[in-house]
Amino acid sequence: MSQALSQLNAVTLALTRKYIDKRVIFVRSSHTFADTTERDDYFTANPLELFTGVYIIVGGDVFRFLGGDHTDDGNWLEMTSVIQGPKGDKGDQGDNTTAADVTYNNAVSGLTADDVQDAIDEHTTNTTTAHGAVSAATASKIIIRDSNGRAKIADPSASDDIASKGYVDGLPLHGFRNKIINGNFDIWQRGTSDAASSTSRYLADRWRNFGVTSTIAMSRQAFTVGQTDVPNEPAYFWRGVVASTAGEGNVITFNQRIESVRTFAGKNVTLTFWAKADAPKNMSIEFMQIFGSGGSPSASVNTIGVLKVALTTSWQKFTHTVAIPSIAGKTLGTTHDGYVQMTFYLDAGSDYNTRTDSLGHQSGTFDIAQVQLEEGEVATPFEQRPIGLEESLCLRYCWVITPAAGITIPVWFGVAHSASALRTVLPLAVQMRVSPTLTITGSLASVQGDGGTKTVGYTSTTLYQNFLYVVFTGTDLVTGEIYAIRLLNNTFEFDAEI
Repeated sequence: MSQALSQLNAVTLALTRKYIDKRVIFVRSSHTFADTTERDDYFTANPLELFTGVYIIVGGDVFRFLGGDHTDDGNWLEMTSVIQGPKGDKGDQGDNTTAADVTYNNAVSGLTADDVQDAIDEHTTNTTTAHGAVSAATASKIIIRDSNGRAKIADPSASDDIASKGYVDGLPLHGFRNKIINGNFDIWQRGTSDAASSTSRYLADRWRNFGVTSTIAMSRQAFTVGQTDVPNEPAYFWRGVVASTAGEGNVITFNQRIESVRTFAGKNVTLTFWAKADAPKNMSIEFMQIFGSGGSPSASVNTIGVLKVALTTSWQKFTHTVAIPSIAGKTLGTTHDGYVQMTFYLDAGSDYNTRTDSLGHQSGTFDIAQVQLEEGEVATPFEQRPIGLEESLCLRYCWVITPAAGITIPVWFGVAHSASALRTVLPLAVQMRVSPTLTITGSLASVQGDGGTKTVGYTSTTLYQNFLYVVFTGTDLVTGEIYAIRLLNNTFEFDAEI
């Protein structure tokens, strides 16, 4: 069989496949016909050698020996020139009136149609060497996939060349692929740890927890310098320590709201993140669409892309592709146009079974790092934006002014318009998403002017998207005097979160 296979080249394969439904006949030695009468007598006596569309396989090539009715002399003139094969010489072209001695390669003598079919089957199932195909990036060779279903190509040079994964990964990728802000957990304006609580709150910028009865304590944790478990040398990761309380509606989540429900609408997105736990346990993922506030917005859509993943005590990378529904036919709020929420469920009662794939109640420590959410079905390397840019993205939603302990610093300047009142305008760091709410920790500030240092209190504030108007009250202020305003170990927190 290997001998027959070695004689089948690409032409043989193509033609034999095309005509495999016809009988294949092999002339076993040679025939000399003195004239057409002798020729016709021979085929009359040997009818099995006479078929319309006969093909003879000789030395690796296929030649038509007889096409049409054998009494049609015109066809005979076309078909009597054949090549004997690797061990023979080219035969002479004959005609239908003179003797033609055509010799065929003895190597194929005795082959039957079944032999040919076996050779074809062996050839077509050969996954490693068909026609010299290789899986390596080799010039002028047919590409074949290796045992892992992969094949290699050289780096592209022309604009329409295909590119390998390694080549693409090495290119600078376009920015702002990641719609998660502070996915690397570098920005913590509100502090780096808090006590266990069921209260919904923010700690790491842009990241919010939601709790009912069960509690969570959140903190920033540092990676060991030079570790290789999580790539890209991240500095920090988020940690949540959950204390679960049984109850159908009890829950602890960790989520981020992505501005505008229009984001990703009707598209596929891919979420990637790294996570581990203090012991093997599960964590669930869910996406939601919220259509805003004001007017009569459509009801929120939940249970999008629900997935439960198994955590271990070692860092693992998880990838999840989700189809975000279209918002066609939905009504958006008149105050704002909502958001898309990506949620990690850490603990959940049975009320959340359909939204968590029946996660259930659990206590323990959960660690999360390098969260990325991007359009498309392919997970690209984690996008590392410049830290200043990431901070600016966070400031659209929150700005915290916190003097260092024991230090009073000038924050802004104001003018006394009377002996008891001082007015000032504080430009905000960036234009915020909406006019923020202001939380002031502490109630006093000092002002320094030519008339000396005075202590004042906050009496009224008016907030806009890009500045704060404040009125301070005190005593013995000099009307028209410009004062430098200092905070006395207190904090201004401007909140424009969704």
